[in-house]
Amino acid sequence: MAGVRNVAVVGDDAESLKSLTGDGRSLGMNLRYARSFEGGGGSDPDPVIVLLPNVFLDRGAIRLLTKMSPHTIVLSDSDDPVAVVTTQDKLADLLNSKTDNLESLTSLFPNARLVRLSDHRVYYPELRRSFAPLGVRVKSENDLRLIEDGLVARTTKGLHILSELNKYAENAITRVLADAKWVTPNRVTILVNVLAYISITLMFLGHALAAVLLMIGVAILDGVDGKLARLRGVTSNLGKIEHSLDMLFEQVFYVAWIWHVYTLSQSTLTLILGFAFLVSDSFTRHIYMQFRIATGRNLLLMSRVDRMLARVDGRRNVWLIYMLAGILLHAETLALLGMLVHSLATSIAYLVRALTHLRRIDRSGEVGAWMSFLMS
Repeated sequence: MAGVRNVAVVGDDAESLKSLTGDGRSLGMNLRYARSFEGGGGSDPDPVIVLLPNVFLDRGAIRLLTKMSPHTIVLSDSDDPVAVVTTQDKLADLLNSKTDNLESLTSLFPNARLVRLSDHRVYYPELRRSFAPLGVRVKSENDLRLIEDGLVARTTKGLHILSELNKYAENAITRVLADAKWVTPNRVTILVNVLAYISITLMFLGHALAAVLLMIGVAILDGVDGKLARLRGVTSNLGKIEHSLDMLFEQVFYVAWIWHVYTLSQSTLTLILGFAFLVSDSFTRHIYMQFRIATGRNLLLMSRVDRMLARVDGRRNVWLIYMLAGILLHAETLALLGMLVHSLATSIAYLVRALTHLRRIDRSGEVGAWMSFLMS
């Protein structure tokens, strides 16, 4: 995932690992194993990354290492050396010395640059945010827990304020399920959909509070399948259809809510508000979907202004808060009105931002040049 394909495993335990990972061909990699380094100390100028024993590095750390020049000693937050970037002519000295402490490494590389991972930020495109790379020298059980916490933290991609709140429950569930191999992301998706339609049924039957509370649980669990996939590195094209399934049960749930409010008010105005909300919410989705199709980029990440909008825009978790407040305060029609106003504000804001970005992109590209030529 970090773009590294050629790896040599050197050490006393190298052969025992071979039975687990083989030659790496099934992983799209070229893996070799040896008890000791027997290279000829070639003069290849390309950097060689050496990971020290008992070290864990995430893919962000590996990506950062691939951009470093020789000779660099990379340190964890606790100043333990975790990796060395060197060249082939120094490789034999490093590996055969079995040196892994900072004092010995600086003696071997007196002019080496020291780099601490926590001083850098790496952008994780699948998470739409930057993190300090994770690098830990494993010495105790506490270090393993530190790694687990760091990995789970690097599965959160939501920008919304409520996503920040939900992540604590999502992360806790993800950690519990992480080692259960029979719990796959797709099976979690199936469970989410089953519970969602139970919630919809409850809403249609008039059990609104139970329906909303269950849907809040569904919203939390809905974040777990993606996190589980990212944690295990098994994100797939099949998993992306989950977003369509989400949209389907969400829209049906909104219809059930509108019907529930109508049965309480017996007012045609309720239906008008509800239908307007459905149209507005769907239009918002279509704007940023169409923007991604047109540009290949995420509208929510185009600028600081867009990121700020993404933190307070109208979406499922927000609608559930409106519904819950309406039920508890016996003000369901007012809650529906609030949903409509919030949804319209989101639609207008995203439409303006999309038009602004698309106009700028057109003007700066070939289309803009051709339009200028036609008007000249």
